[in-house]
Amino acid sequence: MRFSKLYTVLGLTGATALGISGCGADTEIVSASELESAGVSAVKAQTGEDSQMDCGAAEVKVEVGASATCEVVVGQEESARSAQVSISSLSDDGYAVDVVLVPGWESETPPVSASDVKAQVEQTLKSELKVAPSVVCGDSLPRQVGASTACQVRFVGEDEPRSAVAVVKSVSDQGVPSLDVKLSPSVADEPLSDSRGSVAGVVADALEGQLGERPKVDCGGGFVVLREGQGLSCSVSSVAGEVLGEAQVVLRDVSGGSYSVDVTMQHSDPNP
Repeated sequence: MRFSKLYTVLGLTGATALGISGCGADTEIVSASELESAGVSAVKAQTGEDSQMDCGAAEVKVEVGASATCEVVVGQEESARSAQVSISSLSDDGYAVDVVLVPGWESETPPVSASDVKAQVEQTLKSELKVAPSVVCGDSLPRQVGASTACQVRFVGEDEPRSAVAVVKSVSDQGVPSLDVKLSPSVADEPLSDSRGSVAGVVADALEGQLGERPKVDCGGGFVVLREGQGLSCSVSSVAGEVLGEAQVVLRDVSGGSYSVDVTMQHSDPNP
């Protein structure tokens, strides 16, 4: 596999300057340290790995095809590879080098682990739906746009998990993927649920301003489907235990696992 990197012969502003000796094109020489610098940067640009290169006392002329055999240790490898560093082209601004590794570089960018996919799916769904699901992802995911893997997602109050397909929509220069998550069935087709106990807490928050104190609210057990206009009844009592009446509750502004409530109190008759 070949790696190319452009280096400049002259010290131009904003460019990498190489110390070329001699007074003419036929006598310009690239030193071993300059070859090492060029080779290390070329390997880094293509593999993403830092490396250590040793070209000994090698020197080459600045001409296409001139080369030197060096040794290079890539990343955390314990043994060195042979690296043939050669000048592949010349321009007014510099020259390009090719690096051929022996044995060739076969490692690929490691995939996103199943645990990291799980964490990203959890975070994505929590951000979109305002509720944190339980996620299980069995496979890793290549760091390649369009790559996908399937996970299982379970939300509160649901007996069966949903399928979630995580698709890589972009990859940063540092190799960090951004995922798009598609649920099946979607929340639009099958709304989420919340426990009646959680709904009771939202109702208590809504009534606190009206009653001057936070009441005790009991909406029963089980779960409520979070659907716009969904209604339910809850009993309301004071902190001291006095029954205040029945609250008719309607869910509104439902978005995923987020919602508000409209509450209408039907007060108990103190003199039945």
